[in-house]
This record gives sequence, structure tokens and C-alpha cells, in this order.
Amino acid sequence: MTRESDSDDALSRTNRVLRTLRAGHRALLRAADEQALLQTMCRALVEEGGYRIAWIGYTEHDEAKTIRLAAHAGREKTLLRTARFSWDASRPSVTGEAIRTGAPSIGRRLRSDPLLTQWRADAARRGYGAVSAFPLRAGADVIGCLTLVAVDEDAFDAEEAHLLQELADDLGYGIEHHRMQARQVEAERTIERLAFRDPLTGLPNRASMREQIAAAIQAARERHHAVAVLSIHVGHFDEISDTLGHDAGDRLIAEVARRVAQATSSGAEGLARIGEDELTLLLPNADAEAASQVARHIARTLYPPVELDDVQVDARGTVGIALYPGHGDDADELMRRAKVAMYRAGSRGGHALYSGMLDDERRNRLSLLGDLRRAIDEDELLLYCQPKVEILTSRLCGAEALMRWRHPEQGMISPAVFVALAEHAGLITPLTHWVMEAAFRERHRWHQNAFEQPLAVNLSARDLHDPRLVDRVRGLMSTWGIEPGWMQFELTESALMEEPQTVIETLRRLRDLGIDLMVDDYGTGYSSLRYLQQMPVGMIKIDQSFVRRMLEDTDSAAIVRSTIELCHALKMGAIAEGVEDEPMWRALSLLGCDIAQGYHVGRPLPVGEFQAWANASPWSTGSATGRNPS
Repeated sequence: MTRESDSDDALSRTNRVLRTLRAGHRALLRAADEQALLQTMCRALVEEGGYRIAWIGYTEHDEAKTIRLAAHAGREKTLLRTARFSWDASRPSVTGEAIRTGAPSIGRRLRSDPLLTQWRADAARRGYGAVSAFPLRAGADVIGCLTLVAVDEDAFDAEEAHLLQELADDLGYGIEHHRMQARQVEAERTIERLAFRDPLTGLPNRASMREQIAAAIQAARERHHAVAVLSIHVGHFDEISDTLGHDAGDRLIAEVARRVAQATSSGAEGLARIGEDELTLLLPNADAEAASQVARHIARTLYPPVELDDVQVDARGTVGIALYPGHGDDADELMRRAKVAMYRAGSRGGHALYSGMLDDERRNRLSLLGDLRRAIDEDELLLYCQPKVEILTSRLCGAEALMRWRHPEQGMISPAVFVALAEHAGLITPLTHWVMEAAFRERHRWHQNAFEQPLAVNLSARDLHDPRLVDRVRGLMSTWGIEPGWMQFELTESALMEEPQTVIETLRRLRDLGIDLMVDDYGTGYSSLRYLQQMPVGMIKIDQSFVRRMLEDTDSAAIVRSTIELCHALKMGAIAEGVEDEPMWRALSLLGCDIAQGYHVGRPLPVGEFQAWANASPWSTGSATGRNPS
């Protein structure tokens, strides 16, 4: 009778475990996520398998080697939530042993097993007989343990243990599968973020904004209302990134994005970062007046400086506005035209509304840029010379080389236009190469004609930071047989103050080649007298904006006088540019100015005509006595 009873009990347990396996398999197939799988499995083990307690713990690789409760079912829920489990060998437990060894710990009897001493006192009262623990694997790693508590001390026979281990293995596989799915979902989200989000600000990127604008246009077309697109340029971004580092530039962009979001009623909704220093704001239902009001508010919000690395930096931006349907019915077209207006806004007080004239202007600039490239490559630029005269002796003392461009269709293009175009488009270095080649070649011709006057060439800030500049000058001197003192370089004050220590070293190397150096446009920048004293320059040119006003403006007169005194104190010569008439000449003479340049002395002439003009001019003999000899 006892054998039949034991057989019936074993069969009953096996049937329960088989039902549990089926329930577990259903959970594996149907669970939406890892946590749902764990909880369903524990509940099935209690409800279908008849175990008192079923709980699942995950291994933590912390100092205490914690076993973290992940799911549980049955009695003692409070106890399980508050207990502290560990898989450390110094704190032995059935669950910890299964995790450490990677092997099941089967049928441990609560009344006699030394690993269960701490639970023995309440075992009988609570109706606990035996405990088994089954390691959970994900691949080759033991990630946790399934622990079961049964009423019968003789529970967990070989057949039951085998089936439960099979269930634990399936559970481990299910956990790994859900984790793989979670990683795949996260990877897809990451790809989506990379494709449609700016990683720095978390804002939508250009691709995402294009879709938003297209959707807004479609909705506006159906409802017959307007859409505004605002392009926001972050001021001084490149300068701040170059000076303080890219991290500072990133923090500037993040702060500007935060301020712009604050300045709009919908917060960051409709805001995107579409370029390194450019944001775009979509206003789905806004006309020109409403968009302009938002643009003004953004400009005011960006006005206060931003503190970066204990430095207060100017974050002021410009805002361009384009509207559907007036300025286009395509997302790309509206974004482009808002950007055109944004660049125009720099000279219009913070924001500008797109106008078709702006596109015409940009098309003309692009066309002009292409023509300028061709003019440089095909040597179609012209070299002019403007004379300089020593005031004390009224004698010619050199000339400044100037570039001119006669466009085949538009005629003479102002240097202010094409030089600015070259600087913006990265053509300033080829332009400098052209004028240096032409000037050095012309100075050689002067020498052949016994016309020994120094010729000055203008250099830009970019030229001074070109590591090949000195070698190029050395090569030109060798090619044309240029002697020391024949050539001069004029350098704007602002260019000298960009990384002055680097500039000083470049200037010293040029001086050692025999090039005379002078500061151009003095008074329009922010020179440091300490650096000015260190620089190997021999002359300072006073900007014409002060010279031309010196007779009627006391402040300009004071600047001219103090600059001349500064030059002489530093043992430098003073050159006044923009000398237009005889009264200016006399005033400069009384102040002790050394050299004059301007229309009173002589207008710029084509280089081929300059020597003949100079030889016929009273300035060549010093007989002009301050009067215009032209």
C-alpha cells in the first residue's frame, strides 16, 4: 500500500510539473517582456505546480554579491521583499550555491540541511519541507536562480528535478530572447535618434524638421492658413568654439536652444537644430506679423551674454523668416529662404522677412564668385598703384599695390565687394598669391628701369596664419631677385591681434627676409600697446575715417594727434591715409606726420602707367610744396 501511495505521489508531482511546463511554455510564447515572463512563470509554479513559494533572483556583481529579487509568487511575499540574499561563499545559502556552482541544488531539507538553519525555526509552522534552486543561464553565463519551496521533505525526486531544470533552461532562454529583443528595440531607437535627432540638444534634426514642415504645409493647404519657418543663427559660434574649445561651443548651442524654447509659447515643440550653428523654428499657424513678433522676442531673449568658463560671451543671434504660401510651398524651399533672410538679418537689427530680392542678390553673389575664381585662375585681375609722399620733403616715397577687377559684363567691381566675397568663400589666399606675384614681378621691372621705390602689399589675417607664407615670400624674392627694403607688407590692426604671439613670430621671419612691415587701418581695432611694441613694424597708417574728419571733429583730431605721438614714441613712422586736400596736408604737417597718402597726393593708377606718372610728377623732385600736382 505504501509503495502504491509513493508511486501515486510521484506521479502526481510529475503531472503537476508537466502542467507547470505547459504553463511555462505558454508564458514564454505570450509574455510581452522580461518582467511579465518572470512573474507569469512564478505564478504558474505556485498555482499549477503546487509549490509554496517560487521566486527568481538575478545576480549582481557588486561587492556584496547580491541576489536581487526579480519576481515571486506564493507565501512570504513580505519576507522575500525584505530579505537580503547573496551568492558570496562566506554567506552560504541554497540559492547562492546554485549560482556559484552553476549546478542545481536539489531537495534540500529544511529540518536538517545546514544551509537552511536560519529558516528552520519557522519551517514546520509554515509548512515548508524542502527547497531546490536551479541556475538560470543566458548563453554561457549564470545570470540568476529559480528557487522553489515545497511542503513535502521528499519533494524534488529525480524525474521532478529533471523537468524543473528543463523549465529553468527554457526560462533562461526566454530571458535571453527578451533581452535580445530589448537590445534590438534600443538599437532601433538609437538609429532613429541618430537619423532624426540632434545628439547634443536632443532636438529634431534637419531630416525631421523637413518632415514636420511638409506636414504643416499640407495641413495649412487644407485649412487655408499660413505657416512660418524661422531660421536662427547662433552668433559668434565659430569664434567661441575656436577660442574656448568645442565643448564651450556645444554648451553655447545648448543654452541658445533652451532660451529659444523659453521664448516660444509651445516650448521646444517645433524647434530643431539643422546645422552646427543654426536652429529652425516651425510656427504651424502664423502670419508675417505673428512670426516677426516671435522673432523679436527670440532676439531679446538671446541678447544677455552667456557665461562659459568664467567668460561672458555674446550669444546674440539673427532670425530669418519665410512663409507659406507667400515664399514657397515646399519644405526645402522655405528652409532655404528662411536661411537667406537670416543672413540678411545681420545688418537689419536682429530679424528679417524673406524677399525675392534677397535671392536675386545671392544669385548675383554666387555668379560673381564663379567669375572671381576664373579671374584669379586666368590672371584677369588688374594691379593698380597709389603713391605715398613724405610730408617734410614733398617727395615720392613709395606706393601701395591695389587690386582691381574689371568684370567683362559689370565693369569695374569695387574691391570692398570682391575682397569681402573672397574672404567669405575662402578665396582670400589665392587672391593674396595673385597680388604678391604681380607686385614682386612689377618691383623687378621697376628696378630694371632704375625706378627704385618700395611697393607695399596688403596681407589678411588668414595670410598671417598660413604656415606657407614665409616660404612663399622667400621663393618670390629669389625668383625676382628682390633686395631688402624693396617690398613692404601692410597688415590690418585687427589681423595683428588674432593670436598675437603667433603673428609676432611670423612678422619677425618676414622682417629677417628684408620685408618692411607696417600696421594698416590703425584705430579701427583694439591693439594692445604691449604687443604693438613687440611687433617688428616700422610704420603705422592712421585710418582714413579719422584723417578725413580731423578738421571738423575734435575727437578725430585728437586720435590723429595722439597716434602720431605714439608712433614717434615707439620710434615708428606715421602715415596718414585719406588725405584729400591741402588743408589736411598742412594740418598733418603741423602735427609732424611723416607720410601722406590719398587723392591729394595721387589717385590709384594702373601699374603700367605709374612710373611715367611718377617721373613727370612734381612729387618726384619735391617741388610740389604740398599742392596736388595732378
